[in-house]
Amino acid sequence: EVQFTFATGDVTMDDFKFDLYEALELKCDAQTEDIKKAYRRLALKHHPDHNGGVQSELFLNIKIAYDVLIDDDKRRNYDAFHGSKEFVRDRRPLSAKEAAWLVDQQKRSWGVKDIHPFAVCILCESCPCPADGVCYACGMTFCQMCVRKMHCNGKTQPHYPCRNSTAFSQKLEQDGKEKERERKLLKGSDNKWLMHDEDFRHQRDVYRYRANNDAPEMCHYWAWGQTKYTVHLAVWLGSPDCDADISFATDDEGKQRIAIKPTGLPQLFDRAFAHRVDEARAGDALFFAHMHCTTFCLAKALPGERWLRLFEGDTDGFREFPLCGWPHTVSEEQVDGFKPINHYRIAGRKDSASEWHEVSVMVPIPDLAERRHVSARITTNAIEVNVKGWMAWYRRLQKRTVKWEDHHTSRTHVDTTNSTWLLTHNTKGEKCVQFVLAQWMEGANKNQESAIRRQLEKDANRMLLEDADPFYMYELVECEMFLRAGAVFKPRSKLSKAAITLMDEMEKHEEREGRSKAELRKSPFADMWMDEVDEDRIVLREEDGGEIEEAADWWSSCRAAELEEWCEEVYEQQQREADRRAAALKSAHEAEQRAAAAALARHETEEEEASRRRKEQMKQNRALAAAHQAALKQGRPPETPLEKVMGAVEAREAAASAARANPPQPKLIGPSVVSSPPTAASDAATGAEGEAFWGLNQCGYWFEDNGESVKVSVPLGAVCPAELPKDSATATFGHFSVRLEVRLADGMHVLSLPELMYQVDPDRCTCKVRPSSKRVILVLAKLDPKVKWKKLSAL
Repeated sequence: EVQFTFATGDVTMDDFKFDLYEALELKCDAQTEDIKKAYRRLALKHHPDHNGGVQSELFLNIKIAYDVLIDDDKRRNYDAFHGSKEFVRDRRPLSAKEAAWLVDQQKRSWGVKDIHPFAVCILCESCPCPADGVCYACGMTFCQMCVRKMHCNGKTQPHYPCRNSTAFSQKLEQDGKEKERERKLLKGSDNKWLMHDEDFRHQRDVYRYRANNDAPEMCHYWAWGQTKYTVHLAVWLGSPDCDADISFATDDEGKQRIAIKPTGLPQLFDRAFAHRVDEARAGDALFFAHMHCTTFCLAKALPGERWLRLFEGDTDGFREFPLCGWPHTVSEEQVDGFKPINHYRIAGRKDSASEWHEVSVMVPIPDLAERRHVSARITTNAIEVNVKGWMAWYRRLQKRTVKWEDHHTSRTHVDTTNSTWLLTHNTKGEKCVQFVLAQWMEGANKNQESAIRRQLEKDANRMLLEDADPFYMYELVECEMFLRAGAVFKPRSKLSKAAITLMDEMEKHEEREGRSKAELRKSPFADMWMDEVDEDRIVLREEDGGEIEEAADWWSSCRAAELEEWCEEVYEQQQREADRRAAALKSAHEAEQRAAAAALARHETEEEEASRRRKEQMKQNRALAAAHQAALKQGRPPETPLEKVMGAVEAREAAASAARANPPQPKLIGPSVVSSPPTAASDAATGAEGEAFWGLNQCGYWFEDNGESVKVSVPLGAVCPAELPKDSATATFGHFSVRLEVRLADGMHVLSLPELMYQVDPDRCTCKVRPSSKRVILVLAKLDPKVKWKKLSAL
């Protein structure tokens, strides 16, 4: 055993026969100043000089206590490791400095110069690292790496290291005893149905413990099933004499209730039926004292009605015997391979590091169900699926225990924070909700992989609390249904092996008790199906059961009819929603059309108003520009320039408008003789050899940019007093030039623009004559419609 010594003397921790804090009359949370004051006061009182020179033991204790508690490291070591364990406050891991100090003290006390640090350190019981704490729950030592990892030494259940209370260790120890009793029961004797041995007494205590604590595992003690005409309930009774107080009543709300309380034990349940039972027909019960269980057979008030649940408040299929197999499936797959046995974190240990598994729970839903119909939820201890109007499925998660080759156990844990769900299809092509749950547990070496995998596959459904059946209630319900309503249940050959074994045991027990086993086959409600069924429908077989119909066929047909009704309702709802969407789209389209028409009318009105205002403004500006030009011609320039009166742009537009309204007279150009035909590249070209022409470059023409084309207006009112002939104008277009020739009575008039600002498409350019307005319109097709023309000619 390792002892820790202090530098102030040779006194070890085990030599402290007194409490250091009581020696100084202090509490465990005393501060340094309090320790100094208490030492001065007590040392002055008990000093040898005040006691006749005699050094008392009390004074030595005061001095030792002061030397230890005044030093922070020594005091921390005393609080953490002194033998009484009554004054422990902070059982935190030791720091590197504290660990080094402890090693130094060992060297001094042993009188050696060099010693390996591990030789003086207590090792962690979970790994080969130095320990820095002791768990109060089980007494195991742990290190800094294992402080957040569950451990177990067989005396208690797996738990995290506990530092500050002994009550938790007592609770864990008691829980461990209860779990050990459960393990013995599950292991059982050769005949698992006979519970009169010591295991039954253990399980009776477990029943009492769970009932007093309202544990959810109480659902393990009962199960139920149904046929077309009857409902069957199986209950495990914890009373030694297999007796119980069973009562049927109707409460103030008119609900039918059943209460079961085993003799000498807490009540199992007091619940209201979710559907009506036939009160005119008394239910029948069978008690099996050698199995400590009982069964009930009740008649349905509405024969042929499929019960979704037995009691109010339960979800669909809660503890119901599956006539057509489990509606959901549970599978498990290891997502992280087993670690090698020589891994540095697990070398020398009985088990390896934690392993991650992926658990998949598939819950079928109707194929017509959409995402808006389905709501799924994963909580800390349950998973839930709700399909609106069809099903409400709910299962709680429970931890499972895995047994290893060296007989130690470890529990599985589901990490719901890293779990998810999705809509998918199973191997049968059915639409379903898939829960993907992340589960971890203690791993094993490669040699144990196959054994653990078989164990997990065998206990797959035990992961869901409502599906787990440690007391074989489902097999008991199956036997009850076959014995009491076999004609409408199923043939004997289709029973499960466990149910056949149980039924054989029941029949043997009846023979041992001197009773006829035919009494077990009496059906109290046989007249219900015999009155409704013709003799032609009865099937004669060599074996018993299923002569009239099989419950699975009836259950499937009822479910198919309900599913078809639900699908029709969903389809009608989809049609109504589609009609509503179409009506909404049509209404929105009509509203958009009305809004567009109103916006167009408003825009036209605004454009007309803006055009009217522009025309008035242009008229005013034209008048001002004309007056300004007249004043300039008379030699009386205005005091304010025209640009300041109306702006530079408006002034130029007004001047151009005034010029168009009063164009100057054409300027006569002398005759020219050319030897080549006319071209659009020169103003000197003539229409015919030796012919004179008039130039229209100063006639006041203007242009407008219309987006894809440029409109050039050439006024000819000043040179053509009569009506302008339609065929009098011809134009020649180039990529960067245009030439207009107008033949009138007084001669040829020519407008030549040899250098256009941008390139045009000659093939699409046109020339139009407006006889009434005495104008010629040149439409120049742009080669690049995106270019905005601000000038017509580059010259």
